[in-house]
Amino acid sequence: MSINITFYQKIAMRFRTLRNSVFWKRKREDHLYMLLGGHAFFQILSAAIQFKLFEIIESAGQLDETQIANLLHLSKRSTRMLLLGCTALGLIEKRNSVYINKSDVTRLFLTSCENTFAPMVLWLHLITYKPMFHLYESLKSDTNEGLREISGVGATVYDRLAQNPELEKIFHEAMSTISNRAISELLRAFDFGAIDHIVDIGGGTAVNALKISRALPHIRVTVFDIESVAKLATQVVNKSDFSKRVFVQAGNCFLDVLPLGDCYLMVHFCSIWSEEDNKSLFRRCFEALPAGGSVIIVGMMQNDDRSGPLPAAMTSAYFISLATGRGSIYSGSEYKEWLEAVGFTNVQNHNLSMYHKVVIASKGP
Repeated sequence: MSINITFYQKIAMRFRTLRNSVFWKRKREDHLYMLLGGHAFFQILSAAIQFKLFEIIESAGQLDETQIANLLHLSKRSTRMLLLGCTALGLIEKRNSVYINKSDVTRLFLTSCENTFAPMVLWLHLITYKPMFHLYESLKSDTNEGLREISGVGATVYDRLAQNPELEKIFHEAMSTISNRAISELLRAFDFGAIDHIVDIGGGTAVNALKISRALPHIRVTVFDIESVAKLATQVVNKSDFSKRVFVQAGNCFLDVLPLGDCYLMVHFCSIWSEEDNKSLFRRCFEALPAGGSVIIVGMMQNDDRSGPLPAAMTSAYFISLATGRGSIYSGSEYKEWLEAVGFTNVQNHNLSMYHKVVIASKGP
């Protein structure tokens, strides 16, 4: 009997080895194709969002290929290609002859859902995609060669977006999507009880300011951004119920006098700029703050050992190819070092979701 058991055990082991080798081989092959086909896979997602494919499936619950073709006004061949791509990417699922949304994935791209990523896809498609073609040149020259793909004048994408109102609107909608999630988590993680007046440096269209004001009635917020963005923020604030507590001031945080407050907030802002830029900005914040004041930095950050994560690698490539040509996704330890170098103390790092962190520092009494 022991011989038979050993024999079957060996057969089972060989089967598991074969199964695992096939599994890992397929996993390696999928990884290879994701690398080689990233350009195509992103455009499949972008096309699906532009066609509102996920919305029409969500509304109906399930649809077959012919129904989808009719609703999208596409040929049978085009519909088949789009559905193949979305199914292979795990965005939708085919059950027998009908297609349904994979709720755990697709809700991220439904425009009706809170914190949808759909605006980010449009930003990547319409603003970022072509400039990323110039990554090789950007790395060689150490500047944003991809900026040539955005019409207008100016050394940064923000300068040129100010001259392209439609693209600027798409950009700020995408940034609002990211900021909404980050600020919600920040409000849960940090005690703002001792803070009276927040200055949101690079505060965009006042998304952060309004969210903070809704949650914390005792706080005043000043949005501080470049002139074209400040105009948009003013329009948003004037339409809100918080115009008596949310203010907007136009200016350049590296050149102009900073608005006075007891907390400087920077959300997805420091990664735009170089190490020297950030050190200069932190020094200016330290000098402007009263004793006991604080700085809060929120954004995606790379691992301290610089091994990842993937979104940090992706976004760093955007900053050098397009945004300013001198930014990067930095690590929490780097922010800590730069803040302490200009005099801040009690520097703390806290993890948020989506590979984000918050770095908080104080100006001692």
